[in-house]
Amino acid sequence: MLKGCIPLICLVIFLGGCATHLPGSPDHNWLNGKWFAQRGSGWTTELDLKVVDGNKIVGTNTQTSPEGKQGLGDINGEVEGDKVSFKVYFPHSGNTYTYTLLRNGDKLEGRSSTGSASLKKVS
Repeated sequence: MLKGCIPLICLVIFLGGCATHLPGSPDHNWLNGKWFAQRGSGWTTELDLKVVDGNKIVGTNTQTSPEGKQGLGDINGEVEGDKVSFKVYFPHSGNTYTYTLLRNGDKLEGRSSTGSASLKKVS
């Protein structure tokens, strides 16, 4: 009897460990998608953002050097109206950066822990 239950127990454990999110509020759909910035140093920043669970932001941050070297970070934060606040954690370096941005048309503008930030929606 127990032998037949083992696959079921494994399935329950697996599904219980999967991260699931509820849809984001339709009021925040404008934030979903890719945002891009070309920095003066030649580096680029691309954010891939998705609003889930009402107003929570999840996504990735891809930093690309002029030589093509990339760093990938995990994004977690929230959106309130036109204000977007999130943290980016880069597992490779262990560094965390914060962003506080305001929507200005198809741009997000404001501050990050490294200075001013301006990103344009590209998709």
